[in-house]
Amino acid sequence: MSNSEDVILWKVPIKSTVHVVEFEHGERTGVRVLRVNGNELFRTGQYKITGKASFQVETLQCRVMVKAADPTLLMYALKVDGKLLKDYKKEHHRRWQSWDCNIDGVEWKIDLDKSTMDIRANGIIVPTTGEFLDDETVTSFTVGVKATPCKIVAIGSGNIEIGIIHKLYVNNVRVPINRDYFDD
Repeated sequence: MSNSEDVILWKVPIKSTVHVVEFEHGERTGVRVLRVNGNELFRTGQYKITGKASFQVETLQCRVMVKAADPTLLMYALKVDGKLLKDYKKEHHRRWQSWDCNIDGVEWKIDLDKSTMDIRANGIIVPTTGEFLDDETVTSFTVGVKATPCKIVAIGSGNIEIGIIHKLYVNNVRVPINRDYFDD
């Protein structure tokens, strides 16, 4: 990621939570400030244009790297668990799928753990029923005080790289996936 302002932002998904990492770099003053979810982890006043800053988010080791691409351009990168953020997000997306939606006037975050097929609604595992059909698998559950019907439909993509595609429907209306989990 290149420097467009003095603050660089990255979104880091860990399990069913997206953390925001901010790196503020005063190129003239050398002051660096690192925040995770708005909480300042460190601030340094020593003048140093390039370098690394290591920190932890939940249980994962992270590192901000600042390199000079040329004499007038700095490049910023974030590594999570030893991988560049883009690669980490691809790996994370293989296991987790997430959707944000409004159900009965309440904001809900629906997460699917693809390795266990557990579904969480606002972090709480919900009971489900599964139905195997010819071309798809439908996992049904309810959310909210009105027991709003929801379902996740799993279909094969026909592409080994993509794998199975999961789609969430609330009241039979498709909900778009949360792009924070894998977009840069």
